[in-house]
Amino acid sequence: MTAWVFDVDGVLCDTNCVSLPEFRQWFLEWSKDKKYYLVTGGLRENTIVQMGEEIVDNAVMTFNCLGNSIWHNGVETLVNQFTLTTEEETWLRMLLATS
Repeated sequence: MTAWVFDVDGVLCDTNCVSLPEFRQWFLEWSKDKKYYLVTGGLRENTIVQMGEEIVDNAVMTFNCLGNSIWHNGVETLVNQFTLTTEEETWLRMLLATS
């Protein structure tokens, strides 16, 4: 079976905009017999606002925050978090100050 992967912003709807009700209805009908995944840079809550809860919940998985927050069956299964070292933060601040 084919797995469909969709970027939300700029593909399924305009960036930071809400998808049209007609598109949502079409997508729900089209996707009834398909496995699909959603990928976005935004938070899950924003994805639900953009696409509707049913579309987000019916996805096999959603990869939010550029894949740093992965959701399966409505549960966040993986969160990648990191903390900058003092050296990394200093380097970034220096780079910003000179840009």
